[in-house]
Amino acid sequence: MKKEFLIFALITVCLLSACQKDNGALPTVNQTQGEQTEGQTNQEQGKDDDPNQETNNQTDKTRLFDLKEFDGTKEITLHWGDQQSTAQFIKAPYLPFGLYIPDKMETIKFSDGEEWGYDNNRISLLEYYDTYTSDLNSQNPELQKYEEYAGSTKWDGPDQVKVKFEDYFVLEQGGQKYVVRLSYSEDETKTALPMFLEVLKNLKSVSE
Repeated sequence: MKKEFLIFALITVCLLSACQKDNGALPTVNQTQGEQTEGQTNQEQGKDDDPNQETNNQTDKTRLFDLKEFDGTKEITLHWGDQQSTAQFIKAPYLPFGLYIPDKMETIKFSDGEEWGYDNNRISLLEYYDTYTSDLNSQNPELQKYEEYAGSTKWDGPDQVKVKFEDYFVLEQGGQKYVVRLSYSEDETKTALPMFLEVLKNLKSVSE
């Protein structure tokens, strides 16, 4: 009788130990999987909500204007795309800047200043006023990489003979702001814009 009782007791103990072992393992596995899922979700949210993403995009931009001091060089050769041209240095009236104007462009004189270009496609250098950049209605993707680019205006109303673009850049010199405006017709974009940008990359600071 004692022998049968001992056998029964051993079987009972073994069964209870096996049940406790199984019951203790399952929750641990489930909890670990839950923690892993939550961790992955938090990491994904962290990537989407990265506050430095916008800052990184801004720091990727480059400066268009070098604005080195004019060293007296009167003539250089400009290169853009598959084009090149000799360019003569011209001081901008009333402003502390000078430009190298290629042979393909001319100077258009006014009573209060000058513009440079060909036909109706021109570069203008102006003192800064808010009105120049307050009504911009367009963005040129090709120019968004430049720090100084403020935006563009597209003129395509019913009175326009040709669609026209004006691109605006804002720069500072001597604690004062200035505006550079590029004006060109849509059908001259591939000709005028690369040449104008090359001119602006070689803009020089001139001491009064």
